[in-house]
Amino acid sequence: MKIVVARYQEDVDWTNGLENVIIYNKSTTLPNSKHSYQQLPNVGREGHTYLYHIINNYDNLDDYTCFLQGFPFDHSPDIERRLKIFKENPIPFCFVIGKLYNCNLSYDTTDTNLHDTLIRTYHAIFGIHKTNHQFQFTPGAQFIASRETIRSRSKEFYENILRIMEKAINPMEGFALERFWHMIFMHTD
Repeated sequence: MKIVVARYQEDVDWTNGLENVIIYNKSTTLPNSKHSYQQLPNVGREGHTYLYHIINNYDNLDDYTCFLQGFPFDHSPDIERRLKIFKENPIPFCFVIGKLYNCNLSYDTTDTNLHDTLIRTYHAIFGIHKTNHQFQFTPGAQFIASRETIRSRSKEFYENILRIMEKAINPMEGFALERFWHMIFMHTD
């Protein structure tokens, strides 16, 4: 399993105990890790980083890829236990965060100001105009997906989302994308 870490200024020495890690660094400071890193522009939040990895490795993805933030413990304090459980029983897609939230394009219980952003971003990603669509997500956008699950969508599909995410350091679409990963990978759109 490849572990993709989206870093800004976080201390990533916690990755030293893991294998097969790539750190995508969006900071001017270097990551403190034994693992290799690649420098990226500081745009698009963690979603941009994940999409960059998917697009640039589309034809040679590992069997499974785990996507994590630079400090995953805020949203998943038991990340190491969750990774171990996954290795014992891999599935095509899973969040590595415990709490699932129910959400709707027309109303997000975790952030009531996202209504317009969710609808607009949903349309931009999936090409379908909906205003009422229920789904589940976990805050923090940290998950594991199989190669087949990722490649069930075309490279062009991901390139389209990347263009959306490249527009700003902290685009509002990033908060929508955080909520849409399950729909993207599991085709529940």
